[in-house]
Amino acid sequence: MEIVARAAGDEEWADRGKGANGTAGKQADEEPTTGWPTLAELMGKRVVERTRGWLGMAAKRDAGKKQQKPSQADLMVELAQVAHLFHDPDQETFAVIPVENHKETHRLSTRGFKNWLKYRFFSQYGKVPGSQAVQDAEGTLEGKALFAGPEHETHVRVAGHSGSVYLDLCNSEWEVVKVTPEGWRIVSGDKAPVRFRRAKGMAPLPYPATSGDLSGLRRLLNLPDDREGAWRLIVAWLVAALHPSGPYPVLILQGEQGSAKSTAQCILRAVIDPSTTPLRSAPREERDLVIAADNSWVVSFDNLSGLPIWLSDALCRLSTGGGLSTRQLYTDLEEILFEAKRALIMNGIADVASRPDLLDRSLVVELPVIPEAARRTEREIWAEFAAQQPAIIGALLDAVSDAMRRLPEARLEKLPRMAEFAEWVTAAEGALGWDPGSFMVAYEEGCEEAVAGALENDPVAGAVLSFMEDQQEWVGKSAELLEKLASEVDEKVERSRSWPKTASHLSGRLKRLAPALRAEGLEYEDWREAGGERQRKNGSHGCTDLWRTDCGTVVVQHRKTPGRRRATPHGRSVPATRRVVTAIMGGTDSTGRPGTALRTPTLLTVPPQTTFPWTRCKVRRL
Repeated sequence: MEIVARAAGDEEWADRGKGANGTAGKQADEEPTTGWPTLAELMGKRVVERTRGWLGMAAKRDAGKKQQKPSQADLMVELAQVAHLFHDPDQETFAVIPVENHKETHRLSTRGFKNWLKYRFFSQYGKVPGSQAVQDAEGTLEGKALFAGPEHETHVRVAGHSGSVYLDLCNSEWEVVKVTPEGWRIVSGDKAPVRFRRAKGMAPLPYPATSGDLSGLRRLLNLPDDREGAWRLIVAWLVAALHPSGPYPVLILQGEQGSAKSTAQCILRAVIDPSTTPLRSAPREERDLVIAADNSWVVSFDNLSGLPIWLSDALCRLSTGGGLSTRQLYTDLEEILFEAKRALIMNGIADVASRPDLLDRSLVVELPVIPEAARRTEREIWAEFAAQQPAIIGALLDAVSDAMRRLPEARLEKLPRMAEFAEWVTAAEGALGWDPGSFMVAYEEGCEEAVAGALENDPVAGAVLSFMEDQQEWVGKSAELLEKLASEVDEKVERSRSWPKTASHLSGRLKRLAPALRAEGLEYEDWREAGGERQRKNGSHGCTDLWRTDCGTVVVQHRKTPGRRRATPHGRSVPATRRVVTAIMGGTDSTGRPGTALRTPTLLTVPPQTTFPWTRCKVRRL
């Protein structure tokens, strides 16, 4: 190349050829040559890179390399930069996303957010993202929301902030109603300081009317003019449901078949928290109750025939505050923790709530049977409700605004169990057109009727009232009181499941009935008295029975497993599969059956006897 360049008179290429020839000679003689790596060692990488940049060699070096394309997950994470990511105090992750001319709040794990993300990807790149890419992008965004995003509370339908109440209309524009002591107005959801989330099934509310009126609601309900107290309890429940922090009473609608209980319940729920499924059956477990409360503001149960103990206690916590928990699905250790209050409404023919602690939190309304001449079709009822709904909501918002303004001045002569609820409704009496103190009259009458119903339907309460009818005070052991009360009921009641079988069970029942008994002028108390000689066995895993036969000792250990029942030699009937170990020391037992000797006879030790003090109690008239 050097000879050709010199012949052509090209000095530049001749010099290049000479340099290349010299380098080739050095490499042939295995002498070191000075290339870019060696020059970088001598002069530094930065000098070499800058020199290569001046000579235009860096671009030529990288031009032949294939650049790596970003993955679909990376592209979706980049598209989600327009969303505001955050998490709530329970470490749930959310995003505020722009949709047309408004903003919406969604959980990152919900279908709403995933559909928005896939739509943005398709709009930008014209193809459908893979499911794995969507899952990877969601996981990355959850991490950003949890560790890099701020913490905000989220709300369902009703929220409070800085002395104002916010009601989510759940319409397509994501608008909310802001209620203050001066009045109410409709604002855009993205301008409100609270963040509402929406669950599946939540239905929109219409725009409230500025001239509110509740008379249309009363015409729709099965409430004659002589049921003024029941009407005030229903309106009080509606006003309380718009309080941002509760407590919330439980509205119970009772009546015969044909009294329009379910229809009335659907109407009342539609006023505050309309849903595509306004009525639900009773939950089977606490997990179902947690899910229902987390996804709606008004928890509504239809056609109940009594409540199990666990559900009654859970509703008490949901009404006045308390935590509910359940295991996270598909996990072993994680829990779903839910701590909030919700407005509750339910219906049944009779005795929906029987435990005094739930009745103390309830507003029980008896609905009469509708005469045949007064019956209407549901189509007519719902058409009239749709026409009256804006005015009904407007009237309730006016009452809430007035309650916020008058609440500091509201005073009650005596505070009931749910004092905050009573003060809130009392403060709204003026806007509702009621005389001062009229609500408390209706509330106290309703509480008295509920207490009377609880005592009437509880056999233990009836026995106590009968036992104390002719005496002022009784003091003795709890076991003795159980015997005394048993003489006040017939044998059928004593053998029923509703009757306590032990003194400790009786003590627990009477403690629950204490508020109701106190309303009837009776007071119950119990205490431990030392020095007793009563004995019991320490608890052990399973149940161990020991008895002596004609020829030795038989030990039977029972475990808590199901099975058919079989009689034991000492007369007790236990499941056959519970009999695990039987050791007979030779011969036959007391029943005449031959014994079966084990190779290594095992004698199970019965737990030692221990003493503990007697439980004494006192029942007296106030």
